[in-house]
Amino acid sequence: MSDLQEDILTDIFIEPKTATIGSRIGAVIVDSLILWGVDFMIAMLFGEARVSTFSYGYSLTGFPAILSMIVWFLLIPVLEGSTGQTLGKRVLGIRVIHDRSNTPTVASSIIRHLFDIVDCIFLVGLIVAVANEKRKRIGDLVAGTRVVHK
Repeated sequence: MSDLQEDILTDIFIEPKTATIGSRIGAVIVDSLILWGVDFMIAMLFGEARVSTFSYGYSLTGFPAILSMIVWFLLIPVLEGSTGQTLGKRVLGIRVIHDRSNTPTVASSIIRHLFDIVDCIFLVGLIVAVANEKRKRIGDLVAGTRVVHK
């Protein structure tokens, strides 16, 4: 009898609550600020200053440019794929899960982020996410992932 009770209790699955659009946008803002800060430090250390009449900036080529891309790759797809959360998602209490297994993978995270540019063009990703029940943007639809509250 106790085996039957144990099976019944272990088969209970509580559907995670879908993250709000606001919490997702907040996580993107936090992640963007962190990446901007890291890129700024790399630019200050290794970049070549570019000054014009109306702007000031830095140009990154070679190793510093590759370092910037590596940092992005480690902080976004690798961290999200291995833990389900970027730093921004951790701050906002949300995480990425895979539809089939509820655990993220680095591969699904890479696929999600390959569509970041498409999602940002004319806010297509926001419109798609608002229009579907699980708030999936295009990257989530292609990768088979979704963002839920932790």
